[in-house]
Amino acid sequence: MSAGSLANTATSGQTYAEVTSPAIDTSNGFLYINKGYFANTKISLATLIPDSATADVVSSAMLPNYEAFDTLGRRIVGGMTIYDGSYTSTWS
Repeated sequence: MSAGSLANTATSGQTYAEVTSPAIDTSNGFLYINKGYFANTKISLATLIPDSATADVVSSAMLPNYEAFDTLGRRIVGGMTIYDGSYTSTWS
């Protein structure tokens, strides 16, 4: 049995089995790969989803400085306008 490898792109000419149930479902969770093609491997959610300077979607239903991911893995960032408490009068 040859060693496996982990990558962030598919290998040309290969087909892949897709996991349809959550592999990581806890806060600060890890993906555990038991030995076989790989040695016992532990991958954090932070490693699987890297920081990014760009956003796919800005949501006005989420506060600024918060992020989430939709079911397709697109990053959503908060864009809700926050009232700063100031008033401007236009009456004279």
